[in-house]
Amino acid sequence: MIQKQLCTAVSALIITVLASTCNGQISGSDDFNDNSRDVTKWTTDFVVGNGFLSETGQRLEYRVPAPDLVNGDEAERAWILNKARYTNDWELIMDVTNAVVPTIVDQLVSVGIEVFNSADLTDYVFVELYASALNALPFRSGFKTGFSVDNIDLNDETTGRGDVTNAVPYGAVRLTFNSQSKVVSAYIDHNGPAGGYVWEKLGSFGLAGNGGSITNGNWNLTAASTFEVAVFGFSQGLTISSGQVHGDNFFAQTAPATAPTLTSDHGGV
Repeated sequence: MIQKQLCTAVSALIITVLASTCNGQISGSDDFNDNSRDVTKWTTDFVVGNGFLSETGQRLEYRVPAPDLVNGDEAERAWILNKARYTNDWELIMDVTNAVVPTIVDQLVSVGIEVFNSADLTDYVFVELYASALNALPFRSGFKTGFSVDNIDLNDETTGRGDVTNAVPYGAVRLTFNSQSKVVSAYIDHNGPAGGYVWEKLGSFGLAGNGGSITNGNWNLTAASTFEVAVFGFSQGLTISSGQVHGDNFFAQTAPATAPTLTSDHGGV
């Protein structure tokens, strides 16, 4: 299915801006209801092609007025209020909507959340809601999680690991980190906050070379290591209008390393 890729140009900008990120443990939220980027919480957006993010209608929309058919389109907004740490458990949640219907082979679009190794932004993990006609029609829609080491995709779109279909064009995505096992886990909810979140586990990735249910890699992290957090929209070959693709109700929290694993906090699998 769709595989979100970090662009080199975006990576360089993130390195420059996030050097000044505050050092507190990650926590906070944004419901995007003020229809304006909160400069205390988020960077200016990192953009490739013609994609952009806009807070409007009390949500964070991803739009593309005309697709860049050479470079593709992408926009990322990175969290700068505080940082996720290697020595603490943490979780990230966002509601997502993706109502695009690709009609041409290789058109695709996704929206989700992503975590980077602060010391090497070519190491990253993400979870997204996609609509994709990658390689063939008809289009498919669903949730996907992915994992990269040195910009090498260790869970590419051909494997089907951590990839499930979704019957409606909305839901919620969640990433958690267990500081004892050094494992990031990806979860999704098939209809978002309606009726309360019920988390389904897509799979997990070991950041220290072991422990993941899908695959593992070594990010060469230490006790002083931190992570950068971002929300994103990504697309290829599509014009995307207001209201079609957006995120809402971003939430982040940290728990002490000695606390029970966050993956048991909600009633999901």
